[in-house]
Amino acid sequence: MYNFLAYIKHLSGHNEAALQCLRQAEELIQQKHSDQAEIRNLVTWGNYAWVYYHLGRFADAQIYVDKVRQVCEKFSNPYSTEWPLVFSVTKTAGVLCTPGHTGNCGHHCCVLTLVAPAHPCY
Repeated sequence: MYNFLAYIKHLSGHNEAALQCLRQAEELIQQKHSDQAEIRNLVTWGNYAWVYYHLGRFADAQIYVDKVRQVCEKFSNPYSTEWPLVFSVTKTAGVLCTPGHTGNCGHHCCVLTLVAPAHPCY
């Protein structure tokens, strides 16, 4: 819910409020799912990167892109194509992008990243 709320706040131009929602999402994940926090925070961290990118805080955005990349690499299966590739903030606006996407990949993947499953942590 907090990730979705962050998306709404971002669309309304309230990026600092969006960041606060993302902090709340992280806290809730840590409280309820501390044993799976890395994986459960992937969406939240991708959203942080997106908001920071739009604030022009590229170094902060890159920190979260790197966090997502590290978790994807840690849990990836080399025989699977299901894990997304993560690119640099300067290349794709700091969001997840699946192989084969071209054109408006950053925006499309951001929308997919920000709209998370109906789960209280998201």
